Amino acid sequence: MSETISAEQAERQLMGRVVKQLRTRLGLTQEQCGERLGISAQAWQRYEAGGRHFTPSLIGRLGVALGVDPEEFQLERARLLEAPSMSAVSATSRSVSDRGAGGLSIPVWGRVRASDRGHQVYDTGEPEQVIETSSLFGPGAGALRLAGESMIPWAEPGDLVIFDRNRHPRRGHGCVIETLNGEYYVKLYQSNAGGTLMVKEIYPEEKVINFATAEIKGYYAVRLRGD
Repeated sequence: MSETISAEQAERQLMGRVVKQLRTRLGLTQEQCGERLGISAQAWQRYEAGGRHFTPSLIGRLGVALGVDPEEFQLERARLLEAPSMSAVSATSRSVSDRGAGGLSIPVWGRVRASDRGHQVYDTGEPEQVIETSSLFGPGAGALRLAGESMIPWAEPGDLVIFDRNRHPRRGHGCVIETLNGEYYVKLYQSNAGGTLMVKEIYPEEKVINFATAEIKGYYAVRLRGD
């Protein structure tokens, strides 16, 4: 039997996730944050479980304990809202990876010159090759549909992003981050060193975001994006 929660409960749980994300990203323990706030680790845990009303005054005090501005809570809240749910991603992933050889075929119509030399730009004619999407993406393929604006103009809200769990992203290229608690993010990969995964979002301004690798299940190369 499914449990129905109110909008107020859902908002408290969302803000609890925000607090946990900020804490783990900063490498802090619940004990450390509780000590800064003058409460026990168990009391801090109740904040992360969404057991408190997140008033502006409380958010201000939590920000002091975490060492972040109150605006960071709203930015992180927006990022969590744009991350698709696990169930939605899993269903999309199966529809991409299980098609096999009977899936979409893409004809290759020849070669195109990547310079301004010569008058003949395209070598046209009959298709010289047909690509099966199953071989292009492989069994590790999955798909996400973007809901937020943080990657404009690289990707627009509503765009479909296809990624490969078996391929490592290149620096400056798109990547999908999957966290241990089932959240997904689409960003531009920068580096992974010293226990920190660094990625970049673009809009409304370029900003580097750090993820603790201990909190990440995997990060994967984006193979295709578009509407």
